[in-house]
Order: sequence, then structure tokens, then C-alpha cells
Amino acid sequence: MGVDLRIAIEGAYAAALDESLWAEWTWQTAHMLGGVCGTFYVVEAPGRIRLQHIRHENSGLVERYISENIMRFDPQISYAASRRSPHIYTDTDHADRDDPATREYFAWQASNGKMQHYLTAAAPLDGGRIYAGLSIHRHVDDGPTPDEMRRRLDKLLPDIHRALDLGFVHAEKMASAYWDGLLSRRTEPCLLLDEQGKVLRTTPEMEALLVRGDGLRCVRRRLTCGGGIADAALDRFVGLLTGGSDVPGLCRIDRPSGKAAYILNGYPLPGRARIMAPMEAVAMVTLIDPAAVPPSSAHSWQLAYGLTPREREMAELMVAGQSLDDAATILAISKATARVHLRQIFAKTDTNRQAEMIQLLSRIGA
Repeated sequence: MGVDLRIAIEGAYAAALDESLWAEWTWQTAHMLGGVCGTFYVVEAPGRIRLQHIRHENSGLVERYISENIMRFDPQISYAASRRSPHIYTDTDHADRDDPATREYFAWQASNGKMQHYLTAAAPLDGGRIYAGLSIHRHVDDGPTPDEMRRRLDKLLPDIHRALDLGFVHAEKMASAYWDGLLSRRTEPCLLLDEQGKVLRTTPEMEALLVRGDGLRCVRRRLTCGGGIADAALDRFVGLLTGGSDVPGLCRIDRPSGKAAYILNGYPLPGRARIMAPMEAVAMVTLIDPAAVPPSSAHSWQLAYGLTPREREMAELMVAGQSLDDAATILAISKATARVHLRQIFAKTDTNRQAEMIQLLSRIGA
């Protein structure tokens, strides 16, 4: 496989993850296959254009093509929609030049864009509910599409089809699965915001916290502290995150219960940071509750330092704030035995004091 084909294949898969890349991919692939114009299209039955990129060095020509609705004469539209498998075709395969509308289409192309023939790769998606593809238009002086160009596009077709399927059929499912997995592994409450500042989704921990409503709630998909000055600060925080900034933010949320204030950490998801995010997501917000007891990481400590089961239990009690005496009572062992376990933990973690050991283990996640 040539370098150009490999680049085109890699570009198609990249565009499957970032829809904005299809335009440049269209232009580059059209040039690679000898075209002076490239058209990328995604059409949903019964003919609604979901996405279209037309690339030609004369942008004014593209504007005229759209404003004059020349597409209504294009003989490819009905032909591509009628096919039930990925395929390659040229104008000489199917276009009836005796048809008045088809004649008008080719006449406009020739007189305005100096284009006469095209080569197209088309693929039905989602059981035929969507069809998509790439059409490459040739200069009038270049004549009909040579067999070599058709063979090159034919080599690309399987990967173009897979990339289109990933990008326009399965992208939402992939994004949801990715974020469901990511958010389910976070230990702190977490949520995603769209560009209007509305809550898209939450982890179970965040949902439970919002339902409790101790200082922070979600009303009609918007975060609120109940009104007043606190809401003004929260709105500013959300506005900065969703307004195109790439700078993380912080917001303090006081709690009517009198417990320690929540701290919201906001992380914008600009550009490529959103490749696998749900398409509407522009920011992620996590919440720190100083009063919450962190989940146990005892299994990780045991693996990292070779702790025995009893040493792991001892370390877990120490990190949870229990004294040596209390830990001995809970574990039903003598204080002397508890001290032996503690010294063993110190030795295995290369620490010398209880506070140092707790600080180290607290940094090791589950």
C-alpha cells in the first residue's frame, strides 16, 4: 500500500473521532485521486443532508453551487441511495445524459467549475437509514476517470466504510461507553456540562448529593445553590467553564447544614479533549466533600507493599483515624501485637512515623 493511501486511511479514522476533520480529509483525498473538487456527504433518509463538505479552490463557486441548489439536479443522489452495499461508481456507469435535469447538472459543472466527470465511493449505513460517501470531480481537460484511480479508491473503500460507520452510527455509543466507564471509576462525585451550562450526566455519588440538597441542587438540569449571591458565584464558575476557556476553575459551596463547604473543581474539555466525550459535553465538574470518608484502598496497599492480611487491616484502621489502642480492640489483639504489626508496616512502607505512613498510603488510590 502506498504512503498516500495509508495517510488517507489514517485520516478517515481520525475524522471518525473528530467530525471537523472530514473537510480537510475530503480535500486531501480528492487531490490524491486526481480531482479538482471533493464532496463529502452524509444523508439521512428521506434525503435530509446531515453533513456536507464541498472543497474547491474557488470558494465562490461552492457558494453558488449551494445558493443555486444545483444538488437537486445531481444524478448521484438517487443512485447512491438505491444501493445496499458499499460501492464505487463513475458518471459513465449510471448517469443518463439524455435526462434534462442531468444535462443541466453537467452543463453547470462544465461552464462554471470546468468539471466534467466524477468518481464516487458511497456506503449505506445503519441498515440503509443513512448513506454517505466521497465524490471526486475531475477537470474537463482530464477526461473520464482512469481505471487506476478507480482501483485506488476501491482499496480505500473498506476503511472509508468502517470509519463512516464508527463516526456516524456508533460514535454516540462509543462516547457514552467511554464516559460511563471513566466516571464510574472516579471516587469523587462528578458531572458533565453542555455549552449552555446544563447538566448532561452525573455519577451516582453526585446524583445522591444533589438529591440531598445540602448547599447544591440541580433544578431543570441547572446547578443552583438556592439563589442569591451563592448562585451568582456558581453561575460565574459554570459560565467560565462553558464559555470557551481552557482554564480549570474552582468554586466554594457553603452548606446550610454547617458541614465543611464543598469545593467544585471544573475542567473545560476544549478541542481534542472532547474527542471521546458525548458531543454536547464541554466541561467536567468534580466535587470534594471534606467531610466524606475516602473509600478504602487497602487492597492496593497490600499489593504495593506486600502487607499481610492483618497488616492491611491495621493500616486501614490507622488511615481511617483510629488510635493504636482502638485498632487493637477492633482487631481483638493485644496492644503489643498491634505495635508489632505497626512496626512491620513502617518497615515495608519505608516510613518511620504513623503520620508519615498515613500520608503515604492516602496517596495510593484503589
